[in-house]
Amino acid sequence: MERTLVAFIALCSALFPLGAEESEFDRLEHQTLALMGAGQWEEAGQMAQQAGALAEATYGKDDSRLVRPLLCLARSYFEQRQYDRAERAGQRALAIAERSPKASSTTTVMVLVYRGRLHRWHDEYGKAEEELRQAFDLLQAQPSPDDRWAIRVRLDLATALREIGKFHEPKALIGRALEVAERAFGPSSGQAAEALTALGLLEMAQRNPDLAEPSLRRALAIREAASSASSPSPPVANVLETLGGCCAQQNRLEEAEVLCRRALAIREESLGTAHVVTVRTICELGSICSMQGKHEEAEQLYRQGLVICEKSFPDSEPMADCLGRLGEALYTQRRYEEAASLFERGRTLCENQPSCTPMLPYFLRYLGGTYAWLPDRRGEAETPLRRAIQLYGNTEPPQPLEVARTKCVLARLYTTLHQDDRSLPLYEEAVPALEEGLGSGPWEVISAGQSLADLHHRAGRHREARELEKRFGVSPQTQQHRQQARIWTAVASGLLLLLGIGGYLARRRQRQPAFSLPVAS
Repeated sequence: MERTLVAFIALCSALFPLGAEESEFDRLEHQTLALMGAGQWEEAGQMAQQAGALAEATYGKDDSRLVRPLLCLARSYFEQRQYDRAERAGQRALAIAERSPKASSTTTVMVLVYRGRLHRWHDEYGKAEEELRQAFDLLQAQPSPDDRWAIRVRLDLATALREIGKFHEPKALIGRALEVAERAFGPSSGQAAEALTALGLLEMAQRNPDLAEPSLRRALAIREAASSASSPSPPVANVLETLGGCCAQQNRLEEAEVLCRRALAIREESLGTAHVVTVRTICELGSICSMQGKHEEAEQLYRQGLVICEKSFPDSEPMADCLGRLGEALYTQRRYEEAASLFERGRTLCENQPSCTPMLPYFLRYLGGTYAWLPDRRGEAETPLRRAIQLYGNTEPPQPLEVARTKCVLARLYTTLHQDDRSLPLYEEAVPALEEGLGSGPWEVISAGQSLADLHHRAGRHREARELEKRFGVSPQTQQHRQQARIWTAVASGLLLLLGIGGYLARRRQRQPAFSLPVAS
């Protein structure tokens, strides 16, 4: 999710102007913004707290001049994945802004945008869309809306729609935001780069990396031109990481790894190793290595990220992410006992930390799938899988694709337990949902379709099975069984042929007269 604070600060400066006597407050605020621009979120948060304390001591706890440092503080907490603190600071800023006698329609837009972001942080995408549409309508009603807000509202609404799988409207919103950015700030502005990055992310979400790459390349050129060659800025790393993901979608994994390593080097130089954003980039690099089959290197990267999380920000969303990625790496290597322990840790973390709750069904699915491979724990696999299906179905909005994936895992468990009557209906529900969400090309769709065909064969429904095999091909297990059947058929035919030849020769001997030597006269 793309986020910027510049528009908030610019708007607040216009709404709540500072006097000349407030130079100390102004100095603290500018230092806060400089630290945020450098990606030093912890230091920026401390500076914002100082600015807020000064404003509160001088003007009172409900004065409008508290809005700016509170928004800065909320952003710094968010970037450090301290969501509860971010929400408290943001809600206080919103309450003060709403009560301000100087509030205008633009202030209301600011309030609605921030509320929309809060809903997105909690995966409440329907509520986020509602708040952002209200902000968009208010902005449209203004005779001359602020250009920064015209960009910001459109990009936030496009991102919220993209995250719930609505792809048509966001393209128009981002296109209009890009037009405003180029007209108001220039084609090489940071606002234009942000809109181009949003456009690339939208195309990537639709699995169109070829269309995403030109936008991301242009955004990267803008960011690099605005950055120092000796010390690239965090925005450069953001685009490099996104472009690396785009190359990975195109299966250009070596290029993706190079881009991600460049992003990681910038993160480590500008933010340090023990930073939440650095950990995210480490994990992305690990994913690209894993896609290349470099499982040991991927495991080392995930362990590096996990160690940082355990020391610097335990019991957080980044730590849950590291646990999940490392567990997947071990699962891929068939180290199921180790993987299960990591997924159990992730499940416990998600159950106890509200900020990690959205990841709970993910851990439950992998935990159940891992238990299914462990004979002594196979009986425990069904419960977490059933719970994951329920949670995925109850999210806002529901996630039918993840429900289908989890049903496939549960169906495989029942197949392993020779309970085809329970496995068959799950595959029948899952395969159409997988096709709708992913198309018929990906391997997980083909595998599910082939498994369903095998079950139909075993149930004597050969016609349905053959129809599925026309769409998805024949499963490796069925191919193996058919090859074995052909071999045994050939062997049996050979034996029958030999027996037939032997019988023919025996009968022929019986019909021939006995041979005798002529008698000498």
